[in-house]
Amino acid sequence: MCGITGFLNLQNGEKGFYENTLKKMTSSIIHRGPDAQDSWYDQDSHIGLGHVRLSIIDLSETGAQPMVSHCGRYVFVYNGEIYNYQDIRKKIETEFRKVEWRGTSDTEVILYAFSKWGVEKTLKQCNGMYAFALWDKTKEKLTLGRDRLGQKPLYYGFVGDDFVFGSELKSLKQHRSWKGEISTDGLDVYLRTGYIPTPYSIYKGIQKLIPSTYLEITKEDVKKKKLKNPIEYWSIKKVYERGKNLNFDLRENQRNVEKILTDAIQRRTISDVPLGAFLSGGYDSSLIVALMQKNSSTKINTFSIGFNEDNFNEAQYAKQVAEILGTNHTEFYLNSTDAMDIIPKMSEYFDEPFADSSQIPTYLVSKMAREKVTVCLSGDAGDELFGGYNRYVNYPKRWDKIKKYPKFIPNCTDFILDKTSLPFSSSTGKKMTRLSKILKADSRYQFYLESLSELNNPSNLLLDKTVSKSFFSDPNILVNLDSFQEEMMYLDLRTFVLDDILVKVDRASMASSLEVRNPFLDYHLIEYAAGLPLDVKIRNGQAKWILRQILYQYVPKSVMERPKAGFMVPISDWIKNQYRDWAEDLLNENSLKQQGIFDARKVRSLFDLHNKGGNVSGALMWHLISFQAWYNNQ
Repeated sequence: MCGITGFLNLQNGEKGFYENTLKKMTSSIIHRGPDAQDSWYDQDSHIGLGHVRLSIIDLSETGAQPMVSHCGRYVFVYNGEIYNYQDIRKKIETEFRKVEWRGTSDTEVILYAFSKWGVEKTLKQCNGMYAFALWDKTKEKLTLGRDRLGQKPLYYGFVGDDFVFGSELKSLKQHRSWKGEISTDGLDVYLRTGYIPTPYSIYKGIQKLIPSTYLEITKEDVKKKKLKNPIEYWSIKKVYERGKNLNFDLRENQRNVEKILTDAIQRRTISDVPLGAFLSGGYDSSLIVALMQKNSSTKINTFSIGFNEDNFNEAQYAKQVAEILGTNHTEFYLNSTDAMDIIPKMSEYFDEPFADSSQIPTYLVSKMAREKVTVCLSGDAGDELFGGYNRYVNYPKRWDKIKKYPKFIPNCTDFILDKTSLPFSSSTGKKMTRLSKILKADSRYQFYLESLSELNNPSNLLLDKTVSKSFFSDPNILVNLDSFQEEMMYLDLRTFVLDDILVKVDRASMASSLEVRNPFLDYHLIEYAAGLPLDVKIRNGQAKWILRQILYQYVPKSVMERPKAGFMVPISDWIKNQYRDWAEDLLNENSLKQQGIFDARKVRSLFDLHNKGGNVSGALMWHLISFQAWYNNQ
């Protein structure tokens, strides 16, 4: 795992300045790759590429980046792993006969493929997680690309007159023309969800590259400050729109899922450094560990985090699963003091506002794991692929009821709320506020996104009442499937997994220089899972039915059957108690007024109501607190 950054500009001269800028951009992300740091700058073409390296495969200098192609035409930096690079290498050797490889790295193989096959054909061959920058010296063209599911980050945009890019926003901020103006679109959707979805960022003029696309940039594009649209080489939307494979043989489907998942795990255990797995004790991580251990001749290393609050603690179950599977297990119990020690660092690790409180245990379990291994496997995305959330069962029922409500009811509700102080001050007011927004939904897509929003009308808290474009009305996200459940799973993969779970895991693990690999996001498994009949995923109201049947072969059903807890922390209690002084300082009314973003009186009112036990969720308060912590760290 690594980090990349760079720029393309039209400047003449200033070689020393740009070389120094490139070094600063690269150094700012050294935590992503502490094993090596290097850069490449061409003054004639005004192109700079920077790279920091966490050595995983081919630890020698032959795997170092930036890497120049065999033919000398291309220069390449990339962050990630190509799990099937050995298969691609064999195809290259078959097609081009004798190839004098310099080393054994996946970097060299993919660069060679780019030079012979071109970008799109190569990317269609790749199975992995990656973000890259490829410079073509002949055409003076820069190409940026990102893996199918967006497991590795890539920001880009214009800073001053220069086109810049990087794995993290930290590197872009090193440019002398950086301004960092807040994007109303980004802030709007952040207040709803607690994260900022692709392609938005928190800053005006900076975007995240859409997964499964590549972007070509020329000097003319930089001159006009106008970029072409990214080119798509794979589409999760089309995968779900393709329809079902109509195979209702349960045993065959079960065998196929286990085989594909096992293959995905084995590809992700290729490493020249020690590796292990996160184990929460839930179905997804337990299945990953079970299949890892089944195919390992030695005990694998597993890691889990526990909480002293019983309602949030699953560590005892993880330990039980580890004992059954025979892993070498390590656990750490997190308390509020431990969390407070690292929370101020979170806004440094997460370049944008990010309010998923499970970032805290994710960071700590990554830090703990890094003491023993360099690579960990995780079980993220099993819920989204195989119907693991209760809402996949409950929301379709709610939508059927809502469609029967008369259209005048939302208007009446809005009138009552506008003329009273009900919102947030009572259970009735909170329910009416949410119900009003949900009842106005003109499609189940809109109903779903509104139902998931922590704050349905962010403009109520903002001084700038400009109606933003908002991700919630983006037609490119919309999918039309026969099944509402399947639509929800697709949307969660495209939004929540991409920009919450994967961002959380990438930043939290990279802060400790740990690489995390996710077998459930193997695109072969996604294509197969999308084609499975729904009742193989959710059967008789039971979520993840097919995964359960596979896991019960390795872990007794009696051990696994318990309520789903998730990887959450008792954030509401912490805000009211241990973190209260810190939160009070961040949400100080005078500071908010001086900042000029929020309606200070309304924010303060919400905070006071929450602490008095009112109907204000801890999650909403954490959205606001996390934003302030991030903002103060800029």
